[in-house]
Formats: sequence, C-alpha cells, structure tokens
Amino acid sequence: PRCLMPSPQATALLYFEFFLTFTTEARLVWKRKLSGVTIAYLLLRYTAIVERITLILSLLNTNNVRSNPPPVVCDNL
Repeated sequence: PRCLMPSPQATALLYFEFFLTFTTEARLVWKRKLSGVTIAYLLLRYTAIVERITLILSLLNTNNVRSNPPPVVCDNL
C-alpha cells in the first residue's frame, strides 16, 4: 500500500488562511462570550492546525521518510 504524505500546498493554504483571517477572528470570536458555537468553531479551527504541526514534526523525526516511510507513519496518516 502506498503511504500518503502531507501536501505542502494544503499546508501552505491552511496557514495562509489562518494568518489572513486571524485579526477578524480575534475581533469577532475571541472578544465575545464563549458559547457552544464559539467553542465548536475554535476546536475545529485549531485542531486542524495542531494536527498539521504534529504530523510535520513526526515526519521530520523519522529518517529517510520519503524513500522508505516506516509503517507507523503511514498508519497514522
């Protein structure tokens, strides 16, 4: 089975969108009272960012991932 690697383009788009909309988010979300919808929004938004960071760090910590990915990395993707 083929191991899927994270797309650099998708990662760049995720962080571009995050930095582009952060000031609006800070104004509209962070300064209001927490509600169920606000918590759901923040969980969904920041889970994707944290997941991508941990995935990149796990790939950087493995040796020679592109030519011979270990099964542990492939199973986690």
